[in-house]
Amino acid sequence: MRVIFFDVDGTLLDDETAIARGLDALHASYGATLGLGRDALGHQWQQSLERHFPRFLAGEISTDEQRRARMRDLFGSVTTAERCDEAFAVYLDAYENAWAPYDDVHNTLDQLSNRRLGVITNGNNEQQRKKLERTGLAPRFSVVVTSGECGFAKPDRRIFMEACRRADVDPRRASFIGDDWAKDVVGSREAGLQPIWLRREPSATQPVLPGVRVIETLHELGAVLAAEPLA
Repeated sequence: MRVIFFDVDGTLLDDETAIARGLDALHASYGATLGLGRDALGHQWQQSLERHFPRFLAGEISTDEQRRARMRDLFGSVTTAERCDEAFAVYLDAYENAWAPYDDVHNTLDQLSNRRLGVITNGNNEQQRKKLERTGLAPRFSVVVTSGECGFAKPDRRIFMEACRRADVDPRRASFIGDDWAKDVVGSREAGLQPIWLRREPSATQPVLPGVRVIETLHELGAVLAAEPLA
């Protein structure tokens, strides 16, 4: 039977809103100390994330090390590990409490209840699985593969191949739905899966790639998959 894999952040869960709630909490606690407005804090946070999170995905640093590195970008390089952990916990508590699926997720997964479903996601294994558990999505998926667990991060084709191996499916008989063009669409296509780009921002444009289908909400997914055989 064909397997339908999903990305998590930005596809199933509204990670952007959760990040914003985390930053609101961080700013409320430390904005005056840092001398940063809310927008400036968000800008610096994004820059630091782009600097250190790829190092975590590459296995160069641990989850805690990349979090502390981001805190030191904000508070200064001599900041103690304890202070980094304390500050990050303020962000993390608000971020986790804001985890929620997009409005189009549960209904779409209901419609796909006769399909085999899986997840392929970048990030810390414990946290990514916790997201699925807390939002009630975990029982929907028979296979969950995280970069933190398998050692390869999207767009590396090996994480897609590992997911297909665990699902016992040929990559050519698997689809992957994700919002990130490079990591999700290009990565899954190069691994031999059928990519479906969830373009939640209609203004986003990318080069045309043969075989890549485009949807703007998950409500469209059922129609895209309807013509495909179940087995």
